[in-house]
Amino acid sequence: GGQTDTIVTNPAQQIVIAYDVSDFQGATGAYVEFSQPGGAFQQQNGLYVDPRRFIFGSQAQVRGTFVVQRQLPWGIYQYHVIALGGQGNYAVSRFSNASVLRVQPQGWGSPPGRF
Repeated sequence: GGQTDTIVTNPAQQIVIAYDVSDFQGATGAYVEFSQPGGAFQQQNGLYVDPRRFIFGSQAQVRGTFVVQRQLPWGIYQYHVIALGGQGNYAVSRFSNASVLRVQPQGWGSPPGRF
């Protein structure tokens, strides 16, 4: 496991998500997706991209980082990762359990409610 709940208080801050899918047989890369702000994934631990994804990306390495290349609006997001095989065109695992990213002003604390 890794960190499952992250708080960012500056929406312009670079957000870096580290991943490691090297334990999955046949993995050649990874795909990450973020939910819509305030929304949960429709397909937890599924095999397919989620229809509620907001931003997403893939990497052709089994270990590395994803860097969010855009400013995220205030909100609570879920994100999860899946291992890809071949040329990155099929899954060799299910999506990971979702982690939570909170983009909120300084001093808000943890808002009530959970996914």
